Amino acid sequence: MNCHQKWQFNRGGVAVSSPAVAPDGTIYCISWSGTPNFTPLTNTLYALTSAGTEKWHVSGPLESGLPPYQIALGRGGTIYTDYGPRVMVARRPEDGQTKWSFETSSTVGCGMVTSFAIGPDDTLYFGASGGCSHQEFFALTPQGKLKWRTDLNSDCGPPAIGQDGTVYVGVKNGYQKFFALNQINGATLWTFQTTNNTISINDSPVIDKNNIIYAGASDGYPYALTNGSNVKWQFKAGASIDSAAVAGADGSIYFGAGINIFALNPSGTQQWRFPLTNSVMASSPLLSAAGVLYFVTESGLTALQVESGPAYSPWPMMGRDLRRGCRTTAFQGTAPVFDFYRPVTNGFELTVLGELTRSYSIFGSTNLQNWSSLTNMSSANGTIYFSDQNTGLSNRFYKVSSP
Repeated sequence: MNCHQKWQFNRGGVAVSSPAVAPDGTIYCISWSGTPNFTPLTNTLYALTSAGTEKWHVSGPLESGLPPYQIALGRGGTIYTDYGPRVMVARRPEDGQTKWSFETSSTVGCGMVTSFAIGPDDTLYFGASGGCSHQEFFALTPQGKLKWRTDLNSDCGPPAIGQDGTVYVGVKNGYQKFFALNQINGATLWTFQTTNNTISINDSPVIDKNNIIYAGASDGYPYALTNGSNVKWQFKAGASIDSAAVAGADGSIYFGAGINIFALNPSGTQQWRFPLTNSVMASSPLLSAAGVLYFVTESGLTALQVESGPAYSPWPMMGRDLRRGCRTTAFQGTAPVFDFYRPVTNGFELTVLGELTRSYSIFGSTNLQNWSSLTNMSSANGTIYFSDQNTGLSNRFYKVSSP
């Protein structure tokens, strides 16, 4: 296995968010600074180039409590992030300024926003917790309006969204369960609980290409789940797992625990262990299509080169892909959409989300009038990855249809 550091971005304060990468290569991360006893005073959202240099940043004071922890990128590049306790914020990608905000609670110290994800219909899912009699899970419209809320009786971890739209979320602090929720109304479909009911599911579950669900826990074990409460395997990492795993296209499972990054085989056996100087923060690794694994430690953001990119699966990492919370694989009956589109050398790459098992034709044009057929493709899980190479064109239009 080959692994080497590409770059590191150093800034004042402590990095706390999992990074997010936009289609144009912009990397977003959050740090906070405060007094020597780590009482936060200011949080800063950074936009970096793919080479690790700063494009812009925005800073602001925190009301109280803990700093923001996650970033998700929605349609049009909108940046979703929590703003300390009880506030969800949507920001503009060009400069980080606020588009809208949603308050989870009117009580200071309550309703602290936890990590979140965006569904196929652009619904924003997230939990709120901290110091209150109710710890709720929310669903918002893309405009920041409430769709539904449900009380899970404990602090909520980051959600994941399955191929059929099921929302998966772990809870902790006295009610340690893993929930599968109905995306329409928030009703509980099933739950999973470890044999020790004091164990917390601390971060987002991930789902691999075989629909195996992986969830890390505070007992130092990542759990591989099949069909709800069935445990396929568990691996002893030796330290609490406070961040999500990543499922690789080659079947590898990556996760951090203590001062180590692990790579496991699909069977749950260890491939390798990468030792770190400082502990992995409570933020989750990110894996690019080029096989670059990004993770945050106490000293900064580090990039490792590994063997493959992310799995072609419903939810291979926290937030599903580089944009941290974009549209997941399509529901049955969903019209085809272009989910990911970017220019590359001498061509373009795109992802199509459509109905399960249906075939699609992809067409290209330079003027929106004359169209040529490029390919006919199908995918069992509703996702098609397509590369239009060697076009020699500076711009290109695409459309997709199905018989």
